[in-house]
Amino acid sequence: MEEYKKLTNLEGNEINGELYLKIQEEAQNMSAIKMKLSANSETPYHTHDHESLGVVVKGKLEVYDENNSTTLLPGDTWVNPIGQTHKVKAIEDTLFVEIKSPSPDFSSFLKLD
Repeated sequence: MEEYKKLTNLEGNEINGELYLKIQEEAQNMSAIKMKLSANSETPYHTHDHESLGVVVKGKLEVYDENNSTTLLPGDTWVNPIGQTHKVKAIEDTLFVEIKSPSPDFSSFLKLD
């Protein structure tokens, strides 16, 4: 199983702050990742060609799409449909798990250090 790696770039855009990603499991049609964000870290707005379902494990996370933002606490979930523009921002140190389907080629949209 992989260790956490620092994510520096997402879909060609720089990450603001510190975000660490661990590929937890990969299957033929889905994958599970864990992401740790330091307080005030955020991703740029981006889209994917896969669906994502996330659950906050620890911390407080703000999830944004084109029209809304939602504050999530441990146990809360969110969904990003294919092609939806979105970003996340950690209000405090945060850990979340994200399930992606179909399982993406992570190297095509992530830059890990």
